Amino acid sequence: MLGAGLAVLPRQIIPDDISADRLRRVLHGWHAAPVPIYAMTETPPSKSPAVSNSCASA
Repeated sequence: MLGAGLAVLPRQIIPDDISADRLRRVLHGWHAAPVPIYAMTETPPSKSPAVSNSCASA
């Protein structure tokens, strides 16, 4: 089936696709395991508020 597939996506980035019925949840009750996220910045995170704030809210 062309255009069909499975993906693990964070809900924060797909609300428009869900409401437009371009994406739908198919494995009800299943959740991906949490994974660590690492960020590399040119300045320490304490001096990069945009990165620190974004990571803190994730």
